[in-house]
Amino acid sequence: MSVDNCRNIHHADYTMEFLAYKYRIYPNSSQKEFFAKSFGCCRKVWNLLLEEHKANYEAYKKDGQKRKTHEVSFFKKEYEYLKEVDSLALCNTKLNIENALKKFYSEESVGYPKFKSKHRKQSYTTNNVSNTIRLEGSRLRLPKIKEGVEIVLHRKFEGKIKSCTISRASSDKYFASILVELPEGKVFVAPSSTKEVGIDLGIKSLAVCSDGAVFENIKPLNRYERRMKRIQKELCRREKGSNRRYKTKKKLARVHEKISNTRNNHLHNISKKVINDNQVIYLETLRPKNMVKNHKLARSVSDASFGKLVDYVEYKAKLYGREVVRVDPFYPSSQICSACGVKNDEVKDLSVREWRCPNCGVLHDRDHNASVNILHEGQRITRNLRLQRSCMDVELPAKAGTVKR
Repeated sequence: MSVDNCRNIHHADYTMEFLAYKYRIYPNSSQKEFFAKSFGCCRKVWNLLLEEHKANYEAYKKDGQKRKTHEVSFFKKEYEYLKEVDSLALCNTKLNIENALKKFYSEESVGYPKFKSKHRKQSYTTNNVSNTIRLEGSRLRLPKIKEGVEIVLHRKFEGKIKSCTISRASSDKYFASILVELPEGKVFVAPSSTKEVGIDLGIKSLAVCSDGAVFENIKPLNRYERRMKRIQKELCRREKGSNRRYKTKKKLARVHEKISNTRNNHLHNISKKVINDNQVIYLETLRPKNMVKNHKLARSVSDASFGKLVDYVEYKAKLYGREVVRVDPFYPSSQICSACGVKNDEVKDLSVREWRCPNCGVLHDRDHNASVNILHEGQRITRNLRLQRSCMDVELPAKAGTVKR
């Protein structure tokens, strides 16, 4: 089961409240036109609110007076076409930009929000008020769409629909992501296991486990590189604004989509296998943003998608009641002998794939040795955390001359 969103996960009974399921939809020409209007109106409201926020900030720097941004209904007076689309979609856009600004001003800054462009992925979200979003056979009922949209329900779900996000990919495919409130007591069960594993992530082999399992790096970008280059050359020869250029652009988008789907499928298979076989997973804390600064490794690091693999492992662990422990990024897992603990600085060179310990003489495979060290370090971290918790639970005796309350 592929899950796109998970919130409020409880480890005590391994239940969760919300899940989002993504389905392919096939709108007709009139529905595509309505979706295009909805995407455009949401984009317009976003840009208007962001522009107003910037103007209010500049005015605040001059006179020191705080000004509130207008509601969506204010813009409908000037832009009449905003009334043609779902009003809840416009309200959700306002909430989204408010959340984006809160994140920008918080300590965990993610950058100032940017103006939206019609040349990027388009989407809008509407809420299920008075059962306006519902499934009827092979059709999805949405606000302002009476006949419903054809949908492919490749997997069923249980629970109440809370909201729905309609999106259009660059390959001109449409998707519906349905957020569902699960029934109380819904449990996701994984095969029982008491095993613990350390995982070393790399470029040559995507993931090497301490129990000997090795997951290869399929390098999907290299697999489709020749086809992508050929279509890219064809696109450069097309006249701008022509119908042929539009068709070639869609052809190129489908190749990129194929690369993304191949990569995601491989990462889902790896994460599901790891979660099914182990109760506790120890992972190294990588920093892909810093790794891609090395121009020799940037392409390979981006193609491997370490961050996405870790995200998949973590959300599946929460879903099935497993535990994930992160190891410090500065821990030299590749340089330490897993047998005797001696550090060998000569192993810093990435070209060294096998090395013999100068102290005990054990021959190590670089990646497997790193995964065993990650396992040992993760177990040490876990023991220390449990010891700290047990010490906090023990009630300390009162000092002499003090009154215990």
